[in-house]
This record gives sequence, C-alpha cells and structure tokens, in this order.
Amino acid sequence: MDVLTDVLRHLQVRGKAAGELELGAPWSMGIPEMGEAMVHIVSRGSCFLRLGGETWHLGPGDLAFIAHGTAHVLSDDPTRDPVDFETLMQGGLEEEYEQKRGCRIMKRGGAGPRTTIICASFLFASGEHHPLLSVLPPLILLRSEDMVTTGWLEDSLRFIAREARSDEPGAQIAIDRLFDLLFVQIVRAWLRTEPSISTGWLGALSHPQVGKALGLIHQEPERDWTVEDLAREVGMSRSGFAAHFSKLVGEPPLRYLVGWRMTLASQRLVGSDVTVGNVAQSLGYRSEAAFGAAFKKQFGVPPGTWRRTELAPASQA
Repeated sequence: MDVLTDVLRHLQVRGKAAGELELGAPWSMGIPEMGEAMVHIVSRGSCFLRLGGETWHLGPGDLAFIAHGTAHVLSDDPTRDPVDFETLMQGGLEEEYEQKRGCRIMKRGGAGPRTTIICASFLFASGEHHPLLSVLPPLILLRSEDMVTTGWLEDSLRFIAREARSDEPGAQIAIDRLFDLLFVQIVRAWLRTEPSISTGWLGALSHPQVGKALGLIHQEPERDWTVEDLAREVGMSRSGFAAHFSKLVGEPPLRYLVGWRMTLASQRLVGSDVTVGNVAQSLGYRSEAAFGAAFKKQFGVPPGTWRRTELAPASQA
C-alpha cells in the first residue's frame, strides 16, 4: 500500500480560484486568518510576504502556500501598514474591475510599479483532522528557479496564468481543477526539498517496520487490528513496535487507526446514501453506538449531524 497516495486520495482537496490581483505601488494587503489553505502565485512584478514575524521577498513565478490559513500580509514594501483585504477590494485609487471566464481580475493600489498575483483557496474534506495537513508547515515557499526542475509544476503555473485570463467556456472549471492538481504538486515539491521530513509522520513512511504497519492499516482499516497483530506482521516485539510507532508517528498505533477510520467515515457519510450503521460496519465497528462515540470525539458532532451539515452547502448550490 502506497500510504501517501492513499492519504492524498482521501484528502479530497478542492481548489477555488479567488481572482487575479493587479496591484500598483503603494499597496499593502492584510489577509485575516481563514479556515482554509491559500496560495499566492506572483505572475508579474514582486512583493513581500509577512507571516509569523518573518518576511520573504517574492518574485515572478514564486509561489507561497499558506497551509493553515494563517493571517499574513502582502505588500510592495515590508514596512508599509496593511489595509484589510475586504476594505482594499471595496475601493482604492483605481476602481477598475474586469470579469473574465477564468477568474475575477481586480485592479487596486496606486500608480507605481504593478504586481500581479493569482490567489486561490483550498478546502479539504477532512479539515485539520487529516494526518497530512497536521504535519504541513505554516508556509511552503517554492521559488521559480526550483520549479524548472519539476516540469509539471512549472507547466501547471503557466496553464493557470493562461486560464485566469481566458474567455473560453469552461475556464472557471479548468482553473479550479488545475488548482486541485497544483496542491499535489506542491506537496511533492515540498517532500523533495525539505530535509526535516525524515522525521515525523511522513518520515515514518520510510521506516521499514513502521512504514509497513501504516501500509497495513491503510490497506485494511476495517480489520480488528491489535498492537500485537501489527507487531507480529512487521516482525517486531509488541513493546518495541509500540514505542517506535508512537515516536515516529506522534500517536499510538490504535489511535492512528481510529483517526484514519474517522477520516474515511467523514467522507463516506457525504459521498453516498449508505446508512450510518453501514458506514460503521464497513470500518470494522460491530456497534453503531461505539462508532458514533468515536466519530463525535474526532469531529465534535455525531455522524448524522455531520452528514446533514456537510451536505447542506451542496444542496443549496
């Protein structure tokens, strides 16, 4: 079992292009904390990104992925006081607004050098409870020169920039799906360039025994696994396996198993019309009550409430 592929598949990422901003100096935009990930792609000019007390300079082709929706500031000058994003979008020295089929093009700021930034947000079916999201850093910064060696990533950014200004039918759908693919490529690029990934949950995937155990859990999440079963399957003692797994993954084996089951359950509840009891049974629970208790502990609401809440936006669309 390729655990990372399985994890990415069940993450169910949904990208949504927010728009293309054309900002003339002087400008400074404060983006508040949000409940979704964000990405900014500088397609022309340059800007500064301030996040968590640090500042980075972004040039053409650079990409900044804000994994947890942390509040941050984009500006032409790192010392400039920010204007709230909503306020900036409501007015400014320029009131130009253009609607393309691909995404909205908003022009704001002054008469100085212009910077063009394509912005998008990402929603994830399992939210912060997903094991991959829990290990992503607040910021993944990919430089244009690094993307030259990752052809698909560079090509995706080129396609996104083109579709953003497209008048062709279906451009909005095309750019949203390009952002879906972009997320996977961002994670791939991060995995290749970040040395600290040798530790933690992602590092555990390459550990001979712990990685195999993770594969077994993902291959058969409905199986009534015990710590002894997993230890025996990977050729370790129970105590040694439990200690290694907890140290690398960050939680005991059976807690990880329950967490992954709940991730799958949260998707099955809104991805089909099967009953809560059938979902529970498909994940190895003999008692619907036990399943409901585990689900509520993970997500804060019972399975039935989760299903109604998650389906509501789709039914209103």
